[in-house]
Amino acid sequence: AIEPSPFAHFRDPTHIPSDFDLTLLDCFRGLARGAEAGFFDFERMDVERFREDYEIGVSKVCPKFLACRGPAEGPNKPV
Repeated sequence: AIEPSPFAHFRDPTHIPSDFDLTLLDCFRGLARGAEAGFFDFERMDVERFREDYEIGVSKVCPKFLACRGPAEGPNKPV
């Protein structure tokens, strides 16, 4: 592993201090577990639908769970 990582850790998008940080490796492991559980299929992923949903701030995490973009304040607003 490269320490310190050149990549920022993923965290909760709110303005309060984060009580956890996820590394890129944590995210890849989670994606692999989701694929194993049948929540994600690389072969059937609809990339265009993903891009459309991303533009409005929504991500379908698994068949029964949606994630929405959190609020942003100041210069670090989501793109």
